[in-house]
Amino acid sequence: MLPPSVQRTVDCTCSRPLSSMSGIYLPYEKLSSFLYSVVQPCVWFCPPQKEPLQFRVMVETLLYVGLRKSELHGLQWGDLDFNSGVLRIERELQYLQKQGLHVRPPKNASSIRAIKLPAALIATLRYYRAWQSRQAKLVADRWKENDWMFTDEFGSPRHPDSLPKQFKQFLSRAGFTPEEAATIHLHTLRHSCATFLIAARVDIRTVSNRLGHAQTNTTLNTYSHALRQADEAAAEALEFTLNRRKRA
Repeated sequence: MLPPSVQRTVDCTCSRPLSSMSGIYLPYEKLSSFLYSVVQPCVWFCPPQKEPLQFRVMVETLLYVGLRKSELHGLQWGDLDFNSGVLRIERELQYLQKQGLHVRPPKNASSIRAIKLPAALIATLRYYRAWQSRQAKLVADRWKENDWMFTDEFGSPRHPDSLPKQFKQFLSRAGFTPEEAATIHLHTLRHSCATFLIAARVDIRTVSNRLGHAQTNTTLNTYSHALRQADEAAAEALEFTLNRRKRA
């Protein structure tokens, strides 16, 4: 559950018709279904889910961290410090038609960044890593030893184009209508992450740094809708606080 103050702002931010949002973020009224189906902080204590574990972990990471798809696929276990809870974004993995899988530096210099992860996501990633180790033992010498975080069943990097297709198939099972699903993409999770951070009153420079934007203006322009709603909520909160003191 979101804190009451954050929930109220998110309710306001996500109250417009989906068609007017151009798929920028998840409509809040559908978020609970989405979270139950995918985002399970302590997956070993939760009821069995229909979605594969790796898929759930990848989507949870996108929603919590706001990564680009290529950054997610470029993650290696060495990028994550479980003790400090800090994840470093240092590379992208893309599929190029003439080259196949291609590793490259992030989009820009500011995209090379360190992000503090919430404890819930750290717990999920610990569990997922143990699961991946068990999978490696099942295929024995067919497993390709490497440090990639998200792999196929034999340890090779997962094809970046497979996740969007799986995500689209998932949306209908999570309660989204065909019209809604048509406007929601993997990148929607990145936008949703930013929107929730703004709703939680996180300063725009921190949001920009976590997203890896080259300039704060990019964040301001992209999320002007959420900033306006957060500013309106702040004004209402100030009025409520001052009027309550006057009455006292």
